[in-house]
Amino acid sequence: MDNSQRAGGGLQVLTLNWSDIDGGAARASHRVASRLVEMGVPLRMRVMRKFGTDPWVTGAEGLLEQIWARVITRAERGVVRLSGVKDKDMTWSFNSLPNFMLPPNMYEAASVVHINWVGKGTLPLSSISRINKPLVWTLHDSWAFTGGCHIPYECRRFENSCGYCPQLRSPAVNDASHRHWIKKAKYLTQTSSHFVAPSNWMAGQARASALLGSVPISVIPNGLDTDVFHRSDKSLAREALKLPQEKQLILFGAMYADTDQNKGMSFLLDALNILQSKDASFADKYELVIFGLCNPISLKNLPIPVTMLGVISDDHKLAQIYSAADVTVVPSKMESFGQVALESLSCGTPVVAFATTGLTDIVKHLENGYLAEKFDTNDLANGILLMCESNDFIKSLPLRAREWVLNTFDIRITAKQYLSLFESVSFEKIRSGESND
Repeated sequence: MDNSQRAGGGLQVLTLNWSDIDGGAARASHRVASRLVEMGVPLRMRVMRKFGTDPWVTGAEGLLEQIWARVITRAERGVVRLSGVKDKDMTWSFNSLPNFMLPPNMYEAASVVHINWVGKGTLPLSSISRINKPLVWTLHDSWAFTGGCHIPYECRRFENSCGYCPQLRSPAVNDASHRHWIKKAKYLTQTSSHFVAPSNWMAGQARASALLGSVPISVIPNGLDTDVFHRSDKSLAREALKLPQEKQLILFGAMYADTDQNKGMSFLLDALNILQSKDASFADKYELVIFGLCNPISLKNLPIPVTMLGVISDDHKLAQIYSAADVTVVPSKMESFGQVALESLSCGTPVVAFATTGLTDIVKHLENGYLAEKFDTNDLANGILLMCESNDFIKSLPLRAREWVLNTFDIRITAKQYLSLFESVSFEKIRSGESND
C-alpha cells in the first residue's frame, strides 16, 4: 500500500489546541491545519477558545460550554497557585480537572489525533490514555516532558523525575512538580504517541528528558504562508502605518510584550540604553516599534521614542509591520522555535537574537541576521547597530533571508511533512490491528 492509497483510504485528523489563533502556538498549528484543509485532508480542530471563523474549527458552543471554558481556565490557575509557583507570570499547567468539552466519542471518527498546545486544563492527563487513537503531539514548549512548567529555563530536573523545582516556593523531593511528573509518566506510557519538535534544539531537550527519551520524535519546523508574509515596499508600509520615514525602526513583538519575562524585553531595553550611552544622538535616529500587549508604564525609562501598535491579529498587517522595520529583535530566553523571527525573515527584515534554543534553526549569523552571545546585552546592541548599517552586505540580507524561508519553512513544505507523518502513524495502527486479528 503506497502513500497515496493510504491518504485516500479514510485519513481523518482531529487537532486539539487551547485556541485557534490566539498566541504563537495556536497560529502555528492553525497554519498547518489550514494548509491541510486546502489540500483536501479531512480535518477538524477542537479548541477551548475560538477567535476565528473557520467552519472546521469548533470551540465553546452554547452558554454552558462558554461558562465551562472560563471556569476550567480559572480553576486551573487556582490549582497552579495552590501548588506554590513563585511567580504569577510563569506559565504552568497541571490539567488535573475533567473537561466535558472533550467527550470520549469525539475521537471515534479520527484516525489520527494531533495534540498541540493543550495547557490551561484543555486536555486532562487522565483522558489522554483513553483516546485510543494514534497521537501526534507537537512540542510548542516543554510541558509534555516536565512536571508542570511550560518553560524550564536553566533547570534540568526533567532529565530525571522533576522535584526540587526552582520555580516553586517550597521545592522538595516530592513537591508538586514531582507528583505531576509521576502522573504524566503513568498516562503517557499507556499511549501510542509520536512527538514532533519544531526545532532541533527542542528535539534534543525532549530526547534528554526522562519522559520522552525513548519515544519517536521527528523534527518538523513551524511553517509559514510565504504568500502572505512577503517583502513589500518599506516606504509605503511606513506611510500606511504612520511610522516615520527618516528613522531606523527597531521592531519588537510578543503577545504579552512586557509581562512575559521569557520574551526578553528587559534585554532589549538594556541594549537600547547601551546604545544611547555610546551615541548622544541615538534617540534622534532610532525609534522602537512594539506590537502585542504592552503597558506604557513599563517603557517610562526608554531612551528612544516608541510607537505601540497593540495586538495584531491580521497576518497581512503584520507582514506590513515587518516590512516597515529595519531590524527585528527577538531577545527571548527560550524558544521552542521562534515564530516572530521567521515571519520577519520572510518579509526580508533581518533578525537579531541570542544564539540559543530554537532560534538557532532560523537565524543564521551574518547570513540573515545576527546571533549575539547568550544574554549578552552589549553584543545584542552591537547586532542592532550592524543590522541597521547601510552597506552592500546589509543590503544583501533581505534577499538571503527571503530565500532561506522559501526553501526551508514554506507552509507547503511543512504541511506535506505533517501529512506524511499522519499517514504513517495511521497506517501503523491499521497494520498493527491487522496483525492482531
